Amino acid sequence: MKNTANDFFPDDFFIGGAKTFFCKGNNGRWMDILTEEELKNYELQIKEELDEKCAHWLQTGQILDTNN
Repeated sequence: MKNTANDFFPDDFFIGGAKTFFCKGNNGRWMDILTEEELKNYELQIKEELDEKCAHWLQTGQILDTNN
């Protein structure tokens, strides 16, 4: 996500740029933090607020290839 953050956020969206906001994460790190209800609310917010490409990037850190 850090490597492609500037593709989704303007330079002045975060102080120091989008790359300074994101840090290297560990897979599954969130699993002991969020409750089931919070996860359900998260999924609902994603569907309501984000288009498919942005949601894919948020969840995977990869740009969705819609050409295939």
